[in-house]
Amino acid sequence: NFLKFQSQNLSPNNIKKFDLKTNITLLDFTVLNQNNIFVVGESGSLFSSNDAGNTWKKTQIQTNNKLNTVFFLDNKGWVAGAGGKIFHST
Repeated sequence: NFLKFQSQNLSPNNIKKFDLKTNITLLDFTVLNQNNIFVVGESGSLFSSNDAGNTWKKTQIQTNNKLNTVFFLDNKGWVAGAGGKIFHST
């Protein structure tokens, strides 16, 4: 799957494409700052990058359900998934 970010300038030169090298359907992402990006998807998958998307690490959340959304509040990560599951970092 590929993830694309686009700036307000719609020129194709301003689109950066990330290859997470997975067949999992990706459903949501959040960008914490210029370096930290988090992506969630099917099968309890959470991907993170701490180098602006150059490399990605997969973390398996304790569920096989799809993870629908990810966001951060006060430096704590929150993930909501199918089956009414909500996870957060400590």
